[in-house]
Amino acid sequence: MKKPAPISANARSSLVWAGAGLLEFPLVCVLAAHPTPLPLWAVTLLHLFAAALTFFAPPRGKGWFLPTRHWGESLALAVLLLPGFGWLAAGWLLWYSGEMTAHKEAYRFDQDAPEDTNPLAALGTPAAIRRELADALDVLPAADALLSNDPALKRGAIETLARIRTPDSIGWILRARTDPDPEVRFYATSALTRLKGEYETGVRAAERESVLQPGDPALRLAIHRVRYEYAVSGILDAPARASILADCRVQAAGQAARDPEAARLAFLVERAIDPAGAFPALERLERLDPGRTGRWLRERVELCFLLGRHAETARLLKERRAEALADSSGDREWQSAVLWWTDG
Repeated sequence: MKKPAPISANARSSLVWAGAGLLEFPLVCVLAAHPTPLPLWAVTLLHLFAAALTFFAPPRGKGWFLPTRHWGESLALAVLLLPGFGWLAAGWLLWYSGEMTAHKEAYRFDQDAPEDTNPLAALGTPAAIRRELADALDVLPAADALLSNDPALKRGAIETLARIRTPDSIGWILRARTDPDPEVRFYATSALTRLKGEYETGVRAAERESVLQPGDPALRLAIHRVRYEYAVSGILDAPARASILADCRVQAAGQAARDPEAARLAFLVERAIDPAGAFPALERLERLDPGRTGRWLRERVELCFLLGRHAETARLLKERRAEALADSSGDREWQSAVLWWTDG
């Protein structure tokens, strides 16, 4: 036997509103001085039932006065306090908002950031702060919360992921935009809008400082560092991402031969564009900054693993095991990886 199709939300809302109208009709007749066989107490009781039934008329997920709450309270009070006319007003509101979802601005939980703030007061500091914040908050618990059925829990998870602000956390927010709950989709959209504004504000602030001090190469490099982070965040579409990375590659190339920070940015850009082509940039880093050989070893190992070169990964770690372990102080995850690859 074929299962009947479920009734739509708007059709259910119309039926509930029509039922409330039938209960309200005797009171309308009394107000219009038409005779009715019902006593006044019964007419009053039916009026109260009509107001109570109107409370359930708005479709779930639709918004009007208070988008984060069920706005049936407002319609029920209108029917209760405005006999007859309140029922008509409720019907107009239901019809007008039939295709309306809750107002997106009601879900904005960000504040406008001043345009003159510069998150790059010290080059590299924002990235270090985000790494520390990501370690403290952790993406996985927040991502697990997105799999729950509680919109409030999902909103808290989205806010946490937005504070972490790494490509992984932003990827989970992007997934939340396809959530079946419209409120969760609005939370995700608001978070992504805020993050996009923060990146663009950072770029504009760095550009203004570069204009004020045109001879400072560190400020020019800061612009492209923020633009690189914006490109790899996951917020932009593929063409915009490729365009920004290509421009960052050109701009960093001029300073990379003599400046370790520019060489570092050039390596990150090359790894984002084509990981297989990032080894020459990594070798240049090793020449410019030989005091951090342990760090560059880790970058090489991670790059090989990313490309699926597992034999080369194992060989590198076995040959330079002591150096890798010496550089793993405070990072248990990296230390565990070195021991796993080199033992046995």
